[in-house]
Amino acid sequence: MANPQPNEFTRISNELYNAIMQTDFSKRQRNIIDLVIRLSYGCGKKAAILRPIDFELVGVYKTHVSKELDYLVQTKVLSIQGEQVALNKNYEEWRVSLVRNANQKRFKALIKRNLDSYQNSNFKGESTALKVTETVTDGYQNSNPGVTKTVTESYQNSNQQVTKTVTEQTPQPSDGKVPGAAERKGKEIKENIYTPPTPPTTIEDILTRFPRYNNRQTETIRHYWQMIVQAHTGRTIPPSIVAKEMSYWERFPVGIVIEAIEIHMRKYQGKHEDYTAGIMRRLVSERKGGSLSGTHSQRHQTTTLDRSKFLWKGG
Repeated sequence: MANPQPNEFTRISNELYNAIMQTDFSKRQRNIIDLVIRLSYGCGKKAAILRPIDFELVGVYKTHVSKELDYLVQTKVLSIQGEQVALNKNYEEWRVSLVRNANQKRFKALIKRNLDSYQNSNFKGESTALKVTETVTDGYQNSNPGVTKTVTESYQNSNQQVTKTVTEQTPQPSDGKVPGAAERKGKEIKENIYTPPTPPTTIEDILTRFPRYNNRQTETIRHYWQMIVQAHTGRTIPPSIVAKEMSYWERFPVGIVIEAIEIHMRKYQGKHEDYTAGIMRRLVSERKGGSLSGTHSQRHQTTTLDRSKFLWKGG
């Protein structure tokens, strides 16, 4: 029976791990990235020593590995020097789209929920007993009330003997009527049913899903998409494309997003929405490189990035 312990582990920052999970990698690309992380960070190194045949260990064979590695290098996810393969931890430079429903605010709320749940639970580690309570309700026969059994199981270190304590209790209905087992089961299913999120149908619907923009910024984004629609053949654009692009914008600060949009509307009205992301990356690069001299217009006359040249997944 496998029982791994955390005495040997791969150390990776949660921020970087979050970015990997919310980026739209294919299965092969994710397998490659996982192997690189395991043999670099997992070995206390910045880069892994890998040869093409090594990727067969994670199901990426020689007929595909060259193509996938080239893609990950071109999109600035990996860097390769000889046999040294390293993950670019500056995920803001990655030229791969986010997954469709990626949302940093919701993701942080999910993390907080799990942290709060952990702090409020009785589980303090592997050496502390973990109690699991299961309620099993017998059916009703000939209008005779069944018995509710509460089974409490105590686990110690996950490999000790399991102790079960069974208590029996007859239910006491408040209205004098005894509900049937089928009725109770149907009610439980109805209360716990999962309702998937409604896909966006309009640009206005999409804008409400990105609350980090104020009213003025939202108005700028609205005018931007009206311009982009005019640049497309047929004067239409699927809402899914709008949602995908705005999800990608979440990688950048709000100020960068709005500045890039304004530059696009002012200078590149014939370009499609993917051109805006190139402007955003250029602005980030300029801020980090310190090339802030010259006028605003001069700084962006050399903006020539076009995502169509970067072999983006999904176009």
